[in-house]
Amino acid sequence: MTYGLSVYTSNSSDPDEGTSLLNVNGFARIASPTQGSGGNPSDSIATAGTLDCSTQHIFFKDGGPTASAYTVTLSNMTEGQTVTLLIKSTGFAYTITWQATSPAASFIWGSSGVPIPTASSDKYDVYTFIKIGGWILGATIVNMVS
Repeated sequence: MTYGLSVYTSNSSDPDEGTSLLNVNGFARIASPTQGSGGNPSDSIATAGTLDCSTQHIFFKDGGPTASAYTVTLSNMTEGQTVTLLIKSTGFAYTITWQATSPAASFIWGSSGVPIPTASSDKYDVYTFIKIGGWILGATIVNMVS
């Protein structure tokens, strides 16, 4: 599966006309211990997955393969940077511990606290992070249907 984004300028309703302003392909998909993308370490949510924010800012992972607790680490996130993580649920209830390294930072979540990943199979959770003042502010949309 390939993801991408194209932005065109045009006065026409025909999407094939106009000038390409931006074409971004290659969202990182890290789906299992045997698959990886863009030179990133191959991992799943089941391993101590590190998302290197210096190489990309959009990540896709499959959810935990068993009911357990997992750790996701954001590394090399810079001030003002926004990072998005899309997790496809695999049908197991699990929890995620969030960490930030290089440099270390504290996570701040909304009034509901740290979100609980969706346990229902084939649903999606979107986690968005922005680093401001040394803190990483997290927001989520859970239980999305494709």
